[in-house]
Amino acid sequence: MIRNCKFMFDRDSLLTNGPLLLAIRLMSARRAGGQQTFEFKTWGGKRKGAGRPPKRDRSSEPHKVRLRFSEPTPVHVTLRVVAPISTLRRPDAYHAVRWSLYAVIGREDFRIVHLSIERDHLHLLVEANDHVALWEGVRAFESSAAQRINRVISLTTGARRRGQVFADRYHARLIRSPTQARNTLSYVLNNWRRHGLDRGMETMFWDVDYYSSGPCFEGWTELDDSPFLYQTPDYPRLSVCRPKTWLLRTGWRQAGPISMRDVPGPIRSPEGRGSVGWHLPIRRPDAWLARESSKEQRGERWRQVWPAWRVQRVRRGTGRAGVVSAASAA
Repeated sequence: MIRNCKFMFDRDSLLTNGPLLLAIRLMSARRAGGQQTFEFKTWGGKRKGAGRPPKRDRSSEPHKVRLRFSEPTPVHVTLRVVAPISTLRRPDAYHAVRWSLYAVIGREDFRIVHLSIERDHLHLLVEANDHVALWEGVRAFESSAAQRINRVISLTTGARRRGQVFADRYHARLIRSPTQARNTLSYVLNNWRRHGLDRGMETMFWDVDYYSSGPCFEGWTELDDSPFLYQTPDYPRLSVCRPKTWLLRTGWRQAGPISMRDVPGPIRSPEGRGSVGWHLPIRRPDAWLARESSKEQRGERWRQVWPAWRVQRVRRGTGRAGVVSAASAA
């Protein structure tokens, strides 16, 4: 005999009528006992703050499968450094990153087109033939940069530093449209304005960021009628590659010009309900340049602050440079 809740069933009846009869009688037994209570769980599930807590000030890059691609594609890559490294915007760290570019400059399947050095992260605008070339190229650049940055810190502090330099997996965003290409170019080259680094005693007289490949960019709207690139002090520029994809060569111009005064970043909605766009440029009023509004006045002030620096003028499209003194350039 088989016993269940309130009913007695013999073996022959169960074998004859099958499991359907058993299920019907079990449901009748439950109804006889009244409606059962259902308790909701108060833990688990998707909610704000769920998951493993971050080890640092910000969450790590999600460990998800990266997007696959099999044709030359521009990609925006972000690399963040660990907290013990105070800042990368100093001359020795600049040259460490500059020399690291030579580790990947000879690759045919991976090119670093533009680069921006911020205090605690790097912005790279690269071109890769496929997702494997992207991974290998970024890994080669990270390895070379980490060794050189550790060497620079060891020389500065007097104590040998070894170990991790970049804090997390790199963040990559594929560029698919001219609008996205134009906004990404402005975001990478003018990122120093987004972080307020253009308000310092030294940088307030810069039109472009010297810690980026901005001086090598030919698409500034301020240079439309000039046969030369931006005039900069005589210092080693970042060795970046010329773009080969249509989006970074000419396609981005369909979305509008890029100005040296653009401040990229998210634009907040008027109701204050979050951002309505990303990588969108905004204009910052130059109140701190009210007394030096004209370009000639800013140039005169620049020559007073750095009288010994020399100005380098590079003709666009030729690669030939002519170096003249600051006095003769006026």
